[in-house]
Amino acid sequence: MDNVAFCLPAQNIYQDNYQLAMDLGIVPAADSKTSVTLKAANCMDLQVMSIDMPDTGVHHKSVRASLMTHLFDIQGNIAKTPEMVVLIDEVNGIIEAYSLTQGEQALTDVVYAEKYQTRLSELNRQNKFLNTWLKNLKAQGYSAGRLNAHRWRCEPMPID
Repeated sequence: MDNVAFCLPAQNIYQDNYQLAMDLGIVPAADSKTSVTLKAANCMDLQVMSIDMPDTGVHHKSVRASLMTHLFDIQGNIAKTPEMVVLIDEVNGIIEAYSLTQGEQALTDVVYAEKYQTRLSELNRQNKFLNTWLKNLKAQGYSAGRLNAHRWRCEPMPID
């Protein structure tokens, strides 16, 4: 029995995305109010900000939502796209896409439609997009490791 072959379970795309996010410093975040700025030489900063968890009807309360976006382009103009909301489940070590905004018209496609219906083709497409985006960020040298996380404070705006 010198050549005993065994199979380790392969990671699925959600676990792969989680591992890439860990490598980049996106997770784990200290708390739900933390945002992270990923930087790379000669590239636009990428902001990862905690947002309110959307009601999908299928996720546990421990799952949290984050927005990934390039806020500004290289000229300093506000960037419209791409912008992605991801759902992070640190208990199970997975990240999945929730919505993706892209294109000239900045159209948003959502995975979980009305009445808690999952759009499987959209789920598949967006998670592949997320996987490619995270791999590209890693290949371009993006990192949050040498940067400080910023804390966002929300205060009520005065009503005139």
